[in-house]
Amino acid sequence: MTSRPVRLARYIALGLACILTVVGCANSVGGSAKPRPGDLVNLKALDTGTFQTDPSPPFPPVTSSTPDAELIRVEEQRMAEFIILPADVDPELRDYNEPTGTMPATAEAVLGSKRAYTDLLKTTLGGFTAAAGSPGTAGKTYPKLSLTLMVARFITPQDAAAAAKKAIDTVVADSTAAPADEVQRPVAVPGVAFAARMARSVSGGPALLSATPSGVFVIFARTLGEPDQESKLAPLLTKATAAQITEIKKFPALARGPNAQLPVDSDSILIYTIPDADSANRAGTTRAVYGPTGASHFAGDDQPAVRKLFVDTGTDHIAVWKTTVFRSATAAGASRVMTTQMPNPSATIRVTSPPVGLPVARCLSRDTVIGPQYECWVQVGRYLGVATDRSAVTTRQMISAQYKILLKADQNHS
Repeated sequence: MTSRPVRLARYIALGLACILTVVGCANSVGGSAKPRPGDLVNLKALDTGTFQTDPSPPFPPVTSSTPDAELIRVEEQRMAEFIILPADVDPELRDYNEPTGTMPATAEAVLGSKRAYTDLLKTTLGGFTAAAGSPGTAGKTYPKLSLTLMVARFITPQDAAAAAKKAIDTVVADSTAAPADEVQRPVAVPGVAFAARMARSVSGGPALLSATPSGVFVIFARTLGEPDQESKLAPLLTKATAAQITEIKKFPALARGPNAQLPVDSDSILIYTIPDADSANRAGTTRAVYGPTGASHFAGDDQPAVRKLFVDTGTDHIAVWKTTVFRSATAAGASRVMTTQMPNPSATIRVTSPPVGLPVARCLSRDTVIGPQYECWVQVGRYLGVATDRSAVTTRQMISAQYKILLKADQNHS
């Protein structure tokens, strides 16, 4: 599990439903909100540390004069909504897997060749990767069966076709010195343009990697599994590639040129997150706004159920930066997102006290391999804010600041 709230697994609600259904409920006043008398919030007592307590100014759009890396990063984040969930192809593939995210941070892991990765980045205009798998066999780390989809965009269809062929050719060439069962060999797979097979993957069985151009896009697909899953691999690649080609055609790709312009925060929700000092965001997945499908790629398990939750509650925009902010169609919808996404207490997850002055926040700590992770949630009308950090003090300061920001959020935004 990572610290990012949208990657939290889908859990049954905490045994506090009678409280959580009214957590942070607020009266709408002139499009913003104020604490209800029964909330007992003491704004003067809130310790917000050095974090901002007002919404950020509107973000200027990225344009053709913006550094190309920034323009590509925003385009990649937009693309996430048009990458299918692996479970749309095979319902067993419901759980989060690596690599998932924007292409510069994921492409090498997908291709398995540094040279193929480097060559790809020279010509691509970015892309997005989504991976998911089925539960693994007891005692094994990797999924029993997994699928990774990476969609890369190029300037012309000719560039895309050339890149698809070159990527598979390079992967095959670079594997010749590997042990015999890890050598990539060309193979024919129905419905894909180029493919390679490796006899033994990290899951113990074979793996297939394919690249198929479609207009200015290339659909890369990788599937692997335990030995008894081999018969599923080629049909899975075929079906996934066809489904992804259909979906990526819906993507409103930015027309490149001197007038290129993309809004960073087209739906005015990122302004309500707390900024991260590392605004460069090397992974490319934060300082972002996702839709129901895009955010569900980061859900820890049962990704289709998480997407359905977002759709059913009208949670169409999820902003991710230092904190995460969800906006639902109604306050009841926001409450449902919180009660569904917050984990149950367990041997490794414990309910902790909320910040002084903010009893409407719900906080917990979880044990991880690198130490405790702290997490707090707070709802203000249609908005839900989540803060996470390795420090309990910092987490409480962030959620206190987040609460003050959300009090000023537009509750009437349509």
